[in-house]
Amino acid sequence: MPPEVLDFTSLPIETFQHEANYAATMEEHAANVQAAIALGYPSLERGTSTTEPIAVVCSGPSLKHTYRELKHFDCILSCSGAHQFLLDHGIVPTWHMEGDPRAHKAVFVKHPHRRVQYLLASSCHPKVFQALKGYQIKVWHVLSNAQDLVTLGHYPPGQWVLTGGTNVGMRAMVMARLLGYTDVHIFGMDCSAGETFHTGYHPNDPPKLAWVPVRVGETVYQSSTLFISYAKQFFHECLQLPDVEVTLHGDGLLQALTRQKLSDPVQLQAWLDERRNVVNTTIAVVERPKVPKSP
Repeated sequence: MPPEVLDFTSLPIETFQHEANYAATMEEHAANVQAAIALGYPSLERGTSTTEPIAVVCSGPSLKHTYRELKHFDCILSCSGAHQFLLDHGIVPTWHMEGDPRAHKAVFVKHPHRRVQYLLASSCHPKVFQALKGYQIKVWHVLSNAQDLVTLGHYPPGQWVLTGGTNVGMRAMVMARLLGYTDVHIFGMDCSAGETFHTGYHPNDPPKLAWVPVRVGETVYQSSTLFISYAKQFFHECLQLPDVEVTLHGDGLLQALTRQKLSDPVQLQAWLDERRNVVNTTIAVVERPKVPKSP
């Protein structure tokens, strides 16, 4: 029996309920962080504010149709499978970003480029760091929640910790802002499938049995519960970046949901009303003040 079509033409995406689990146990996460810090790579630094546009490039299928537009951008931040896709098409990203703790992510950087600056979360698996040994690496940290700072306590003072949802594309929006950019153009963040969910090989592409049809207006897109939750998170992350102007390129479920929300006064107002819940999306770990010893 085919799955029921979810219709988000008039129903806000925020009504969708799905809880995504972190891709590793807290013990695995902590082990990755400790191993990364021990390597001694320099930490990510905050960039200078600029009005120059930046392209944030994910590996959704629409990238196959939009990548030529990247010639208009001097600054490109790729993530996940977009790294190899861009290099294969003669485009060298300024930065490439990874945050996933699993070992398979190393496949996306097995052919690194000398001109790319690799921004690796300390949560990345040691195989990712090994694949990029000898290349430009800067380290940042993943923040799941505020309690993470308290219970884990392993982030070095003065280093940047980023929130940003449950996938690297969402966190790349925050990274772009930390690098200083407020004019953010997003490519390949579709949250839906063409022939597959990605431009190239991906070891965790959702099988077709897990695909979920989603209607927006007259069009039905193929997605999955996880990618629908990503689309929901996108709108939340945009609210947490109030000084950032986001432009989506290409066509997919997320782009359609955005057009629908912006054209529906009720959905738009409900979304904007959520601004009262805005919190900071980046945090720096600072040195704890030293307590004077008793005489």
